[in-house]
Amino acid sequence: MTDAPDLDNRRPLKSRQTAWAQGLARTLAGKGIKADAISGLGLAFAGLGGALLAASGGVDGWPRG
Repeated sequence: MTDAPDLDNRRPLKSRQTAWAQGLARTLAGKGIKADAISGLGLAFAGLGGALLAASGGVDGWPRG
């Protein structure tokens, strides 16, 4: 297994070219955080957001729509 990522087969996304995304990626890579850990954290935040969205439908007094 190599440490160098294969960048030739990645989908071109404009969001990867933004300054904030490149700066954040550089910072996280510099701290030794692996891409799989970042993906897992993203899934965890998505799950939390979905759970909070689902829970908000049962709260009285919150605006809906």
